[in-house]
Amino acid sequence: MVWCERVLQHLTDPARAVAEMARVLRPGGRIALLDTDWSTFVLHPTAPEIRPALATVVQGTAAQPDAGRSLAGRLVEAGLTVDHLGGDVLLHDSHAVARPIVRGLGAAAVGRGLITEEQRDRLYAGLDAAAEAGTFHLSVTMFAAVAHRPR
Repeated sequence: MVWCERVLQHLTDPARAVAEMARVLRPGGRIALLDTDWSTFVLHPTAPEIRPALATVVQGTAAQPDAGRSLAGRLVEAGLTVDHLGGDVLLHDSHAVARPIVRGLGAAAVGRGLITEEQRDRLYAGLDAAAEAGTFHLSVTMFAAVAHRPR
C-alpha cells in the first residue's frame, strides 16, 4: 500500500512521482492519493476587487495548484486502475486555524504589490468581524483517489 497525502501539489513533476509509486507496487497493490485543489479556495467575506489578488497568492503557494483534480488522470497515466474517487470540502475554524492563514495571505498579497496595506487592513477587519458574528468562511476542496496495480 502506498499513501501519498498533500505532496503532489508541491512537486514540479507529479506524474513522475506517481509513476514511481506505481512502479514499486506489487501486482494487486493499492495506492491512495489525497491532495488539494487550490482553485476552489473560498474566503468570505472579501471585497470583490481583492479576490483576484488573493486567488493569485493562494494558487501560487503550490507548484501544482490543481493537484487534487488531477489525481485520477495521474493514476491512469501510470497504468493503474482507479477504484474510488472522492472529494470533500475542508472548512477551517474561524478562530484557531484561519487567523494565521488569513494573515499570511494578506501579507503575501501586499508584499507582491497585489493589494495595498489599506485593503489588507480592511480585509482583516472584515474577516475578524465575520468571525465574531459567526459568518466567516474559509474552505478548500480536497480530493482523494484509490487505485490498484492490475495483477
